[in-house]
Amino acid sequence: MTKQAPHSPRQRIAGFAIAARTVDKCRASLAGTLGEYHYDCPLDNKLFSFKAEVVVQSLNARQRLMERTDTRAL
Repeated sequence: MTKQAPHSPRQRIAGFAIAARTVDKCRASLAGTLGEYHYDCPLDNKLFSFKAEVVVQSLNARQRLMERTDTRAL
């Protein structure tokens, strides 16, 4: 981020706002070029929390579906 600012928080990746900016800052953090930006800030953590909640809900729904399918197979 020492040469170019991260994407706008409004730019979306796969429908998720904040994602492009978070990815930019993550890559810069790993490369050691984050500059004055902060990775893992409260805004980034909102995305992480939301994404984790979506994944958990998806896994729970998949588990329920598998349990229904297993019960019918018996």
